[in-house]
Formats: sequence, C-alpha cells, structure tokens
Amino acid sequence: MASPSESGGLPGPGESREPPAPQAPPRRSWRETFRHAFAMDDPDHADPTEPERALVDRLCREIVRRHMTGPAMVFLESYRPLGGVSAQALHFFQPFGSVFVDPKAWETLAKFLERRGAVNYVLARLEEMEA
Repeated sequence: MASPSESGGLPGPGESREPPAPQAPPRRSWRETFRHAFAMDDPDHADPTEPERALVDRLCREIVRRHMTGPAMVFLESYRPLGGVSAQALHFFQPFGSVFVDPKAWETLAKFLERRGAVNYVLARLEEMEA
C-alpha cells in the first residue's frame, strides 16, 4: 500500500512537505570569480550591429560629402581617450539633441561609442569613404 505522501495525503512521520532544497552551484576559487572582473574590450576591434553600421556609414558619408574628413579625423583622434565619458555626455544631452536628430539614432550612436574599438571603426570607415 502507498504511503499517504505518495497518494497526495499528509506526510507521514519522518517525511517532509517541503520541496528539496536547490543545490548550490559549485564553489569557484576567488581567482576564477575575479578573473574577468576588470576585463575590457579589444581597443582595436568593434563589431557594430547592422543598425550601428548603417548609422555610422550615414554619418561618415555626410562628413565626406561636406569635405570635413580631415577635421573629423583630428577630432576623433583627440576624442579617443575620453570615449566613455563622451558617450555618457551624448546620453546626457539626448533630450536636447533629439529635437534635431532622431532619438533612436542618437541612442544607437551613444551606445556604439561606449565600446573601446568604436573610434577606430569610425576612423577606418572615414578613410575608406574618402579614398
């Protein structure tokens, strides 16, 4: 005959109503835990998504069309060390910039420029379009 717990009744003596406790994940050493705590993206490589690529290409075409490639490249080279801070500034000024520019494009550009290799990618695209 089945016990009451197997048939859906009350638990018998020594039986628990509580579900079994979930097992803890395996312990990792502190080295494994902090191995990638301060990891950074590759500074020479950024893989833009398709919307980011289209936005950067549109921006670069406009710069080349206005013959502003030289000043833009000088600005981007000087901007490189402050890339993360400047991207945060774009986020801060989004309410004002969205009056003149599509807010979605502004946000996409700001998120792209947060990555370390983004400036190198934009510089490479400018050089390709200028040639």
